[in-house]
Parts: sequence; C-alpha cells; structure tokens
Amino acid sequence: MSGTTTHVYSEELNQAPATAIPKSDRRRSQREALAASAWVSAEPGSRGKSRQVTVLDLSLHGVGFSSSDKFEAGSIHWIVLGTGGLRASSRLRVISCRQREDSAFDCGAEFF
Repeated sequence: MSGTTTHVYSEELNQAPATAIPKSDRRRSQREALAASAWVSAEPGSRGKSRQVTVLDLSLHGVGFSSSDKFEAGSIHWIVLGTGGLRASSRLRVISCRQREDSAFDCGAEFF
C-alpha cells in the first residue's frame, strides 16, 4: 500500500504547475515589486558622490532600480535601502542599465 501512495504523490508532483524560473529568465530568485528610495555609493576609488535611486524590485540575489544617472555594466557599488523600519545595505554589481524614453535609466544588479 505504501508503494501506491508514493506513486499517487509522484503523479501529483508531475502534474503540479511548474513554479521554477523560466529558462529565459536568468534570475536566481523571485523578484518582489517595491517602490522605495535608496542610495547607491560611488564606484570604489572614484571619489564620486552617492546617487539616490528608486528601487523597483528586490530579491535575495539582486535589485532593479531606476536612476537619472547611467551606471556602467560591471561596476561595483554599495546600496543602502531604508524604508519604513527596514534598513539594508549590500554590495552590488551592475548587470545592465538601459535608457528609457524619458531619459532615466532602468538598471539591474546582483548582490555579491
């Protein structure tokens, strides 16, 4: 009887909808929509200023944000997010930065 139960469970698992990230999506974890201000530091050694950005989405492995400034792919920064009672800081690597029609930039970055 336990063999039958195992078989039923495996059939249910095989018929369950896939919740895995599609192969076309490179993200390692699900993003959650968010609208919050954050600060991104200047690239190390550049002596530049920190820039305020708007976080659009957040996951365990990365962040999407919009900025009035362009960020170079591969550049390294720190982001400080403070919203409500939450304050988080992490090092990030910019993966992409695309200009929008309104001249702002949508950027994606991974935490490391």
